[in-house]
Amino acid sequence: FWKFMADVGLIDKSLGQEPFLKLRAPGWILGPDSRKMSKRWGNVVTPDDVIPKYGADTLRMYEMFMGPFDAMKPWSLTGVEGMNRFIHKVWRLVNEISNFQFPISNKSDSREVYKRIHQTIKRVTEDIEELKFNTAIAALMEYVNFLQELLARLKEGGGAIKPRDTGVIRCAELEEAKRTLLLLLAPFAPHMTEELCQQSFGSTKFEARNSKINSIHQQLWPEYNPDLIVEKEVEIPVQVNGKLRGTIKMPNAKCQMQNEVEALAKADQNISKHLTGDIKKVIFVPGKLINFVTNS
Repeated sequence: FWKFMADVGLIDKSLGQEPFLKLRAPGWILGPDSRKMSKRWGNVVTPDDVIPKYGADTLRMYEMFMGPFDAMKPWSLTGVEGMNRFIHKVWRLVNEISNFQFPISNKSDSREVYKRIHQTIKRVTEDIEELKFNTAIAALMEYVNFLQELLARLKEGGGAIKPRDTGVIRCAELEEAKRTLLLLLAPFAPHMTEELCQQSFGSTKFEARNSKINSIHQQLWPEYNPDLIVEKEVEIPVQVNGKLRGTIKMPNAKCQMQNEVEALAKADQNISKHLTGDIKKVIFVPGKLINFVTNS
């Protein structure tokens, strides 16, 4: 269609004769017998083989999680079952958060939640734009594990999972974490996230492009705040003659300064005991590594 419209002058010549800037071809999918899926070999797995038992969302997510977009990937029923377990984990987690009746009062917990929210938005957004769907899903899995651990910690601190009612104390941080999870997961699991959106938000319209359509797929994509994803403290490995002798923690603002990193490393007893000879050279990678080269 593009070629035809270009030939008859319906497309601006500056856009060129090709409809795409780059062609990205997906890699082959190998069948259960490790051969390329083909009717000839009788090893084709169709959606009808998977969806009735595991659902369309499981199939979609497993296909995108199998590996890099353009790499050859083997089909695995075990992998399908694993993805199905993850989808059920998300379902349970979202419902637990919806019924959680304990506010986060600890400021460090609050900062931790918001930092992880914005770090995940950044990772998933950038990976989707680069067609790295498998690593985007991996980031969401890490995010879900983080929220599960957070809930467990809050329960130990006196929180409780109770049926929702008008007297439930809502937790703003967890509500935001849940909302972000659903929005980021929506392109991968559209059916489940739509159902969870309806259960969680009902007729509430939040940042909708079309206020008449209450669907998660009509919401604005979340944006991350760069100020919230910066680590306040970083760990820097310290080597002596190429061997790791310890790590030091220091403010992120100072990890780029060699004199600050060097002084802190020398002050650490576990590291200084290895600095027995004269220091001939110091190899410093700002914010990443420091290596003392000695003559001993």
